Amino acid sequence: MNKVVQFMKSLPGLILILALVTVLGALLFQKIEGPYEERSRTHVSKTRQKIFVLAQQLAKKGGNADWSKLVAQVDRYREKLYEAWLCGTDELTIDIPTKWSLWGSIYYCFTLFTTIGYGNVFPSTVAGKLLTILYGMIAIPLCSLLISRISDVIIRLTKAIYYMTLDPSGVPVGLREAYHRIDATFDFRVLPCISTFVIYLAFGAGIYSYIAGQKELEWSILDLIYFAFISLSTVGFGDLVPETDVFLAVFSIIYIIIGLAITGIVFGRLTEAFEHVLCGHTIESTEENLMNSEQSSIHAAKLMKNRTNVTHLKQN
Repeated sequence: MNKVVQFMKSLPGLILILALVTVLGALLFQKIEGPYEERSRTHVSKTRQKIFVLAQQLAKKGGNADWSKLVAQVDRYREKLYEAWLCGTDELTIDIPTKWSLWGSIYYCFTLFTTIGYGNVFPSTVAGKLLTILYGMIAIPLCSLLISRISDVIIRLTKAIYYMTLDPSGVPVGLREAYHRIDATFDFRVLPCISTFVIYLAFGAGIYSYIAGQKELEWSILDLIYFAFISLSTVGFGDLVPETDVFLAVFSIIYIIIGLAITGIVFGRLTEAFEHVLCGHTIESTEENLMNSEQSSIHAAKLMKNRTNVTHLKQN
């Protein structure tokens, strides 16, 4: 039992919990919103068909026809079309699979708990809206906790790799040992942070470019970088949205989850830099404080290696 609880508190455990919550939420949203969307499409299509039938009937009556009935039917069709448009559909999409398929519902849950909210998929029923509120109160904190854990792992792993290269002399410290001895305090400089963020944006743009080429999406290079940025910054305007293709959906989930962690690290570092500048500190003094922090970290890493050397000598 203790092992199960310990696993659930770990990073893999959080990933598993969020995955289960995502699938469960997707099934619920599919069950609620899917039939409503299909009914909306069908009603609009039938209302349009009645216009043609009624027009033919009135045409056969000639001068005795009451054309006000056709006007009333056109008005009803316009109302149905407007209602369907508010739900994100119309009669032209009658042959297209529903947005609330399993992957479409997973996509909605993902945009909900990451707070991106592209806006192209949204609930239309009262039950769906209430479920969105309840689901968001559960899934958003879970996602925030997961992103925080991923950020800690990225920071500690980066620092562990960095400290392993500081002192080539003596017995080398393994990555696992260095990782467990390093804390999650982020003290890297601004330029490497920005460079890492730009590289990650370019990586995502490259993958989306390949997918866009396969799917014949008319996205320029700027559009690809722009989409990656508005996704990782959780702005999510909705002018550019990914398709619900399985590969694209899975890649987007993994890419954006890790990207949110990287974005939080980078933007947090930029916030600290702006705070130093606005408080009257110069860039030089900020970098000097950072260098002192790095020197302290280097000293700590060397002590760690010296302890390892002593341990090896005692064992020998």
